[in-house]
Amino acid sequence: MSDDEILVFITSIAIAAWGWYKWYAALGKFNSLNRKRPGLFWLSIIPLIAWGGIFYVLKTMASFDVREDIGYLWFYIIFGAAWIVAGRGIFFYLFDISWRDDAVERQNPAAVYTISCGIIGLAAFYAGANIGDGPGWWCVLFAGGLAAVVWFGLMMILEKSCEISEKITIERDLPTGIRTGYYLIASGIICGRGAAGDWSSALKTVIEFKDAWPVLLLTIIAILVQQVSPRDNPAKPIEALSFTAHIWGLFYIVLAIIAVLLVPPLPENPYYGLVIPLGLGLNR
Repeated sequence: MSDDEILVFITSIAIAAWGWYKWYAALGKFNSLNRKRPGLFWLSIIPLIAWGGIFYVLKTMASFDVREDIGYLWFYIIFGAAWIVAGRGIFFYLFDISWRDDAVERQNPAAVYTISCGIIGLAAFYAGANIGDGPGWWCVLFAGGLAAVVWFGLMMILEKSCEISEKITIERDLPTGIRTGYYLIASGIICGRGAAGDWSSALKTVIEFKDAWPVLLLTIIAILVQQVSPRDNPAKPIEALSFTAHIWGLFYIVLAIIAVLLVPPLPENPYYGLVIPLGLGLNR
């Protein structure tokens, strides 16, 4: 590893260790109280699922020298763990949701859905930014950062349009939490596709991100669905409303998968086709 990679690796270890220690230490504290808190299980297992997904993408679709080097695999896994720590902090701030207060102490299932799926969404577009060949970690940071700006920006449009955080934290509206959670995963998948591909330049990365345009359609649909969905309807039990929310959520996921399949192939840089046969490293 180069000097800058060592610095980034050490910094990532520090951020990830600090962030996830606080996360699991708090969960362990609440669990020791021996009170039934269903959200604890999901909040414990979701980060593991996110890291597993990142590992799979790194091992199968990342730059060729990352796939073949255990050191770089660990580099980008730890980088991803730190990425989620930073991303979840921004998420909680913008969405005005507390995983500790809302999801654990108050046992709010709507918050559990939203937070858990938000972590998967963060992992999805980070993983997407790792797909393709490139010269270094800063390519992942730039492409992933671009995806993050779009993801968080559209999330805030959804929030301001539908008052999502109030419905989740104050009204404890489970169907809203379910739909929002699925939206965060689906939009993360599409933004991850926009961030994927071989690196050519910062400008080309921005231009190529246009392939994520279906996320705009997804956001419009999510806003419309949220605005027309019934709330606090005594004529319908919460189970029926939640089932409908899951149907809408699965529709979001299907739409995201279709969007990824229908957009043009991943952008490629011919340079890497020459580098691989020659056995030259990219210092990534």
